[in-house]
Amino acid sequence: MNKSMKFMIALLSVLTFEVCRGVQLQSYNVDPDLITISGFSSGGAMAMQFHVAYSQVIAGAGILAGLPYSCGKNDSSDECLDSPEGVNIGEILMEIDDQASKGKINPTSHINGTQVFIWHGSNDTMVYPTSSLQILEIYDYYGANIKTKLDIPSGHGFPTNFYGTPCGSSSTAMHYINNCNYHGAYETLKNLLGEDLIDPSSNRPMSLVAGQLLEYEQTEFVKGLDPSTASMDPIGYIYVPTTCENKILECKLHIAFHGCTQNRANLGEIYVTKTGYLEVAELNNIIVLFPQAAANARIGNPNSCWDWWGYTNDNFLNQDGAQMDAIYQMIRRIAEEEPEKNKMRPVIVLLLALAAIGSNAVKLQSYNVDPDSITISGLSSGGAFVMQFHLAYSQEIIGAGILAGLPYSCGKGGLTSATLCMTLPSNVISANVIKEIDSQASKGSINATSYISGSKIFIVHGTKDTTVNPTASTKIKEVYDHYGAVIKTKLDIASVHGYPTDFYGAACGSSSASTHYINNCNYHGAYETLKHLLGDDLVAPSGSGSLAGQLIEYEQGEFLSGLPSTSSMDAHGYVYIPSGCADKSRQCRLHISFHGCQQSKGNLGDIYATKTGYLEVAEKNNIIVLFPQAAANMLIGNPNACWDWWGYLNANYLNQNGAQMSAVHKMMRRIVDCDDCSVDPPVTTTTVKTTTPGDNTPAPGTCRDNEISFQPFPGKCDTYILCACGAEVLQHCAPGLYFDPKINSCNFIQLVDCTPSH
Repeated sequence: MNKSMKFMIALLSVLTFEVCRGVQLQSYNVDPDLITISGFSSGGAMAMQFHVAYSQVIAGAGILAGLPYSCGKNDSSDECLDSPEGVNIGEILMEIDDQASKGKINPTSHINGTQVFIWHGSNDTMVYPTSSLQILEIYDYYGANIKTKLDIPSGHGFPTNFYGTPCGSSSTAMHYINNCNYHGAYETLKNLLGEDLIDPSSNRPMSLVAGQLLEYEQTEFVKGLDPSTASMDPIGYIYVPTTCENKILECKLHIAFHGCTQNRANLGEIYVTKTGYLEVAELNNIIVLFPQAAANARIGNPNSCWDWWGYTNDNFLNQDGAQMDAIYQMIRRIAEEEPEKNKMRPVIVLLLALAAIGSNAVKLQSYNVDPDSITISGLSSGGAFVMQFHLAYSQEIIGAGILAGLPYSCGKGGLTSATLCMTLPSNVISANVIKEIDSQASKGSINATSYISGSKIFIVHGTKDTTVNPTASTKIKEVYDHYGAVIKTKLDIASVHGYPTDFYGAACGSSSASTHYINNCNYHGAYETLKHLLGDDLVAPSGSGSLAGQLIEYEQGEFLSGLPSTSSMDAHGYVYIPSGCADKSRQCRLHISFHGCQQSKGNLGDIYATKTGYLEVAEKNNIIVLFPQAAANMLIGNPNACWDWWGYLNANYLNQNGAQMSAVHKMMRRIVDCDDCSVDPPVTTTTVKTTTPGDNTPAPGTCRDNEISFQPFPGKCDTYILCACGAEVLQHCAPGLYFDPKINSCNFIQLVDCTPSH
């Protein structure tokens, strides 16, 4: 099978999600403080019951067209539905307090401060909106943080912005799901988990559901092992996002309760897949459990409703209830797993310790820099990061060079979105990118967009690039055009994916993987970039003579919170100080250059810094060049030492709160903010010797003592062996990646020559 066919199959695989039937419910790495629930109709009533009963465990509840706690008790369900104004709130509060005093539910003090979201359609004639006002009154009494949405003219149905009957029409034919141009699942989860939740609506068509929708066995969680006695299905659904499957990343857990007649036996997976929960879950690392009720006419539940009126027994609304206890046991199963990252900690600590041996890095110094001369540039992931950094700090950055880069926020949906952004950038909607930028600016997370106007932008992309489709650069230009930047492009070089030089690298149109993604195109990319950003009077390097300045290895750790590896950054970076800037008597300029994937210090040493041409231009023109260094971290989904442009760290990766963004900005300020630099003596530094990397890839074989290496697993492209001091640890790549023995880590499928055996 050729590479293009393998990639097409991989691409198609992310357009659907795998459905496995009847597996045992597994445990995952879940943050116990971020467990939330929601439900519609009878599921809304169940959500309130469950929250009140387990308020010590549940951080928030979303109740959509639901009913107040205990209002269906003692055969009063008809009154609760038909005449909700007759419901006595005082009696409900007494009921809750009584259940708590008996230890049947958690103490009500735990309700205080929890997040509650209440939604109800104003045209609902099946469950009257008055019920939601009563729910509000009850939660307000116990001090919950409440948000409501009660003004949408919807009938009785779950609100979406992409599926269902028109908002004000009967939704019976569409399984009580209404298209109200309102993403009920996202709005619910945003109010429960925070405003920084990524919105799938702004990421379409890239926000694809790439995780696993699993059918799991509910039977083992029901007392007596007969689900029908509790009016529950033997099978339930759970959605596990791609980032949560390997149990390394700490994820959130949400439980979503369907309404009457929306269960598996009636609709299959319609409620699960058409309400929007999966898209939100995939983008935000949320595992979603969809427990399933079932019809049982013998006990008074012909429509598969959740028990909110006592058809099972009088304990239906407390922790002794059959359904309540079963679901709680499911939550415990999911959330009580020892995270894989803890099991791997001894190996990780050993690797970090080995990496730190022999460091000769120094503290980054301040220099005499013109603060109005700061520019940046980068290749590939470094180009994507450049656009992020420029937009975030446009008040300080006067220009940006983006070489084979990607548009701001186009990878926001995670690895799936990143892959599509690289291969199908024509699907990127520039208006949505602009909307995201404006939103970040309005929140103060990036500088005001007015600072982009007049800044200089240089965009370079090879016409033969098959790693990052050149259309990505036209999208970048569209966005910068909108904000009034001064743009120059070079899009006609017949180059593949690599940094263009006029002295080093593979032939321009040939693969440059063996020369570290650097191509000799008879084009001095560094000089041409800096000339547009700083002016046509820039002196071109002559191509002869040695460099008189110093390439210094400096400590990056002081600019980060915690170990650099947790932010996928190297402990050390490089900075080049021209001879004319060393004594700080002359005001110099500052440029920051971001390497691409696989071009980091950990991969190449100083090859990217010394073989791209920046140093020669810097020496001739008194430009200090900072080369920050990313680092590989397989545990968080960055095996190739890429800069974070798809959110492998967190949702703040693209604004000033991002760990990498903030760290590089602090480095920049350290260099620029120099007191009395003109009279400071020269700083004694350690010069780094330029090296050429060798081929140290270990041959596959038996793990040996005192060896730390990575080896492919025969016949399985997505699996590899970590040899750790004689122990063999079987590891799996994240979905969408194969193990690449050329770089000893996981890589994009289309870049790996591997055909799995069947």
